Amino acid sequence: MKNMKILRKRTQKVIINRMVDTSVMAYDAIGKFGSPRTIMNAYSHIMDNLVEVADDIGGNEAVLKAKKAFNDKLGIGGISNE
Repeated sequence: MKNMKILRKRTQKVIINRMVDTSVMAYDAIGKFGSPRTIMNAYSHIMDNLVEVADDIGGNEAVLKAKKAFNDKLGIGGISNE
């Protein structure tokens, strides 16, 4: 997927926003039924997947945007984006 970095910035943004929206829905669904440990594990797995795909799409800049968008949509402003 490394060749996806040639996508236009606008296309990258659209893809990342869709990924984040889908990730938030998955996280919310798990949060309704899971224990606190399950929720934290889900957060870690979702964030790892977001980082991996965002890196393939647009490199480090896309990773930071995806992390920030995910945390902002969850209302978790205090978690580091590094």
